[in-house]
Amino acid sequence: MIANTVSLSALVRRINRKLAKEWEAIRRCPPRSRSHDALGDFYRMDTHRNVVIACGVDPVDIARELKVLGEWERVGGVTQ
Repeated sequence: MIANTVSLSALVRRINRKLAKEWEAIRRCPPRSRSHDALGDFYRMDTHRNVVIACGVDPVDIARELKVLGEWERVGGVTQ
């Protein structure tokens, strides 16, 4: 089976559309920010209360869990 490639930014948009129903989102932390060591590359937040609920999350894992990334799809630039 041929794998379709999905960009990381497209994957984040898919995840955030699904999480918006629960007032949640994932965000990317800039690599040079002071918070990067604590938050990691991506973090999950509650958008209603504006608080971080998980640090160092993997967008591919979240996408598979939420079923917004098919088994036939892979993310460009990310090792799976």
